Amino acid sequence: MLNHPQADLGLELPSLLNWNFSTKNTIDHLVIGRGPPGGAWQSMDGSVLTISLGCWMELPQMNFREWQASQVSRCSRESRAAVSSVAQYYCDYVKAHNLGRYFLSNSIVTEVNQVVRAKRPRRENGDILRRRGYEPRIRRHTICEVPFNDSRQILRPESPPPLLWEVKGFSIENGLCSPFTYITKNVVLASGASDQPNTLGIPGENLSFVLHSLNRLEQLIVSGHLNKNSDPILVIGAGLSAADAIIAARFHSVPVIHIFRRSVEDPNLIFRQLPQNMYPEYHKVYQMMKDSTGYDGYKGFEQHILLEVRSDHKVKIVGPTCCGIAKVSYILVCIGSHANLSFMGDLENNLGIYPGLPIDCKQNPVAVDIDTHASLHIPGLYALGPLVGENFVRFLQGGALAITRDVMKKKRRKQSLH
Repeated sequence: MLNHPQADLGLELPSLLNWNFSTKNTIDHLVIGRGPPGGAWQSMDGSVLTISLGCWMELPQMNFREWQASQVSRCSRESRAAVSSVAQYYCDYVKAHNLGRYFLSNSIVTEVNQVVRAKRPRRENGDILRRRGYEPRIRRHTICEVPFNDSRQILRPESPPPLLWEVKGFSIENGLCSPFTYITKNVVLASGASDQPNTLGIPGENLSFVLHSLNRLEQLIVSGHLNKNSDPILVIGAGLSAADAIIAARFHSVPVIHIFRRSVEDPNLIFRQLPQNMYPEYHKVYQMMKDSTGYDGYKGFEQHILLEVRSDHKVKIVGPTCCGIAKVSYILVCIGSHANLSFMGDLENNLGIYPGLPIDCKQNPVAVDIDTHASLHIPGLYALGPLVGENFVRFLQGGALAITRDVMKKKRRKQSLH
């Protein structure tokens, strides 16, 4: 990796790239998001430390460490940054580079449709041209479980596709909704995969004390609604969100019951992949998971599942070593999340490596070409980030650069034909 050399070894080395801004290569574009610049970083618990090193979050021409040093009262000096620091960095980056005119914040996209009528684009992102005689390659996804050498034939539309996209939605400002419509030649999907939490699909999951948001649990703890005298909270999951919930609960002496389906010796557990010296808080949770008998206020059940939730706050837990009933105050389900691409309409289920199935960042990411990040199924559509199986921030710049390069090549190709 040129931008973050030896990053996979945990090293913090300077970039080998030089970034230069060229006004003549500017591509008119618009970034539409539900909140301020930074996306999901703006909605996370600001006190949590990032998994990646802080410097891996930086964008071109704005050194994260130098920016961090200027934030005397707000930022941590650790190698890992606080989520609040990363969120603020992205907002400051937009301001420092005068990019605000390209962002439509506090906005929701409701429809993305292909259109055939020749409208003049209000936002123009290049041309839609198909490259003949070119066989795209499927990316080896960083968190995707789909094999790289998939030999299935990629289905392509037989007739020429519509030339434009129509993007509809509304912006919210001062409590008022303002609808918008944009016509563009290219659409980039960069909405992440954390829109909707995954559910267990068991009886009682819709009860009010069953939570799917770590922020909601933290609010209950901070408000004093949950304390050391409460019935235990039940945390479900074996990922970092579950670990964050356990850390928060134990910091305030709230008792915890923790159940997870995997074995503690499963090599795919995230805790086994993190260096202990960099992530001591998560390794502490992992230690508790391996031997929960020595920790007051924590009881772990590996390879167990929640079978039923009752309205009297009693739950049924089933596993190889236990089958019983426990009474809990709240339940927090931390089993991942998935993208909400409903605004794509009928196209939603035709985007993945396995067409006809919902998008899943591990099992069925958006199928894109490895060199351009262009959709393999729908011309004029691009995707990057978790939607294509890349869950690490440091890989996003490569995806964005690939898309920009392809859009620019199409734009120049059109200009050469005139």
